[in-house]
Amino acid sequence: MTGLIVKLIGCPIIIVLAWMFLPGLEFANWLQPIILGIVIAVVGYLMEVIMLGERTITLSNIADFVASTLILYYGSLFFENAYVTFGGAIVTALLIGMAEWLQHRWLV
Repeated sequence: MTGLIVKLIGCPIIIVLAWMFLPGLEFANWLQPIILGIVIAVVGYLMEVIMLGERTITLSNIADFVASTLILYYGSLFFENAYVTFGGAIVTALLIGMAEWLQHRWLV
């Protein structure tokens, strides 16, 4: 449960910071990246419950990266005036992946 709380706080913060400082992410308001961050956090937590173990940290990180990239890229299509390039989604997913790697090491 602690992992979910950390993700629910960390993922939206990372996406908002990426939106503010990186090119390739455009949102119309603050709520859009926060919603995407919450979706990524919940999906990431469910994937952790299913597959995270001592021997599957790398596989879990790769799955988190792929899921984060796809959710950012395709999830932005559901918001009006939101635009996320594939490169922007990849860079933001890398940032989320680095945070996930630290969290996975801590959880295992």
